[in-house]
Amino acid sequence: MFLQALYIDPSAVSVLLVSISGVAVAIGATVVIWWRKAKKKVASTLHLDENANKEVEDELIVNDDE
Repeated sequence: MFLQALYIDPSAVSVLLVSISGVAVAIGATVVIWWRKAKKKVASTLHLDENANKEVEDELIVNDDE
């Protein structure tokens, strides 16, 4: 009788694992979004430009009109 009460159906375990992983992904996505917003706000407040020292190459245009 006692062992029968401890039985957990395999489908219930899979639903539990999917739910836990879904919550973990949602929390991770929320943290990443907040981090990017905070980083952008700090850069804006301190007048930092992440593209300031990057080199930009000219566009290469190829014409095959011959």
